[in-house]
Amino acid sequence: MKIGLIFKKLSMLLLLLLLTVFSSFAQEKTVTGTVTDESDEPLPGVTVVVKGTTQGTVTNAEGEYQLTSIPDDATLQFSFVGMGTQEIEVGDQSTIDMTMVVDAIGIEEVVAVGYGTQKRSDITGSVASVKPEMLEDMPQVNLTQTIQGAIPGLSINVNSN
Repeated sequence: MKIGLIFKKLSMLLLLLLLTVFSSFAQEKTVTGTVTDESDEPLPGVTVVVKGTTQGTVTNAEGEYQLTSIPDDATLQFSFVGMGTQEIEVGDQSTIDMTMVVDAIGIEEVVAVGYGTQKRSDITGSVASVKPEMLEDMPQVNLTQTIQGAIPGLSINVNSN
């Protein structure tokens, strides 16, 4: 009788161990999908990340992405310039297609800088703008001199021809 009880306990222990191993494999998966715009065109260059981590990827030329080792409780964040950031919970899905929606901001809120664009509210320095009409009325022939004369306090140094 004791051998039967020991065998039963060992069987239960082995079953628990196997369930633990299989459940750890089931918690992470690969998620794939396609990201498109509102007109159903693929969007290359969309950033797809697991929220709260640095794990992510960028969509290819066909708007496709693939992320591996994703936990079931993960949330994917999709972001693209000019589009609203969107989030979706992974759950039991292994294919997640996303349609990005345009996030229009006023052009007066965006400033072109030498290394990209920024929102006017995010800039810590001084911002000045020149309207084309101002440049047309200036007598200088050189564009750098024209801009320098149009913005008070601006100094432009040209080191070469």
